Amino acid sequence: MKIAYLITAYKDEKQLARLIEALMCEGTDFYIHIDKKVSDLPFKKEMEQLKHNEENVICFIETPERVRVHWGGYSQIKAQLALIKEMLQSKKNYDWCINLTGTDYPIMSNREIKEFLEKQNGRPVIKGYQLDCMYGTQKEENVKDRIRQYWFFDIEPVLLRKLISKTATILQKLSAESSICSIAAKSQLRSISRLMQATSAAENSPPVFSSTYSRRSLLR
Repeated sequence: MKIAYLITAYKDEKQLARLIEALMCEGTDFYIHIDKKVSDLPFKKEMEQLKHNEENVICFIETPERVRVHWGGYSQIKAQLALIKEMLQSKKNYDWCINLTGTDYPIMSNREIKEFLEKQNGRPVIKGYQLDCMYGTQKEENVKDRIRQYWFFDIEPVLLRKLISKTATILQKLSAESSICSIAAKSQLRSISRLMQATSAAENSPPVFSSTYSRRSLLR
C-alpha cells in the first residue's frame, strides 16, 4: 500500500519532524506546505537531520506555490490544492492520500493504520456533522452562520478585514429581516465580494472537504 501524507504546517519544526518520523515506513511519502507567513528554512533544516530511506519522498511546496494561510479562509483550500497538485505531478500511483497538520501525531501504529485503510476498500473516510447538533442548542445559530454569511478571513490588513466583515454581517441581517432592504443589501454585498476578490486574489477552484480520501475518489 502506498500512502501520501499531505501536511500543512506553520510552527514547531521539531514536532513536524517527530510526526514524519513516526509515520515513515515502506510505501509512505510526505508532501509539506509551510505557511508563507513564516520561513520554511528551519523546517527544511530539521528534515535534513531526519534519518530516512531514499525510497521515502519528503517534498516541500516551494514559492510561488506557497500560500499565506489564514484560519477559516479560502487560503486553507489553496494550500491543500497546492499539495494535491504536487502529489499528482509526482506520477506516483498512491492508494491513499491523508491530510494532516504539522501538530498532529498518530495514536495508531503504521501497521494499524494500513490495516484500517485496507478495510475501507477504497472508500473515502469522511466524517460529517449535523449543524444544529454540532455544539448544542446554545450555539446553534452561530454554527449556522458559518455557512449563511460571507467571511473574509483572507483579507489583509486585519483592520480592513474586520471592517468589511462587520459591514457584511449588518447588511446580511438587514437583508434577511426586511424585503425592502434586500435589493440594496445584496448590491452592497456584491460590491464587498468584488473587493474581497481583488484583495485576496482567490482562485475559482472547487473546494476539497475530505480529511482522508483515496486517489481513486480524487480523480473521479
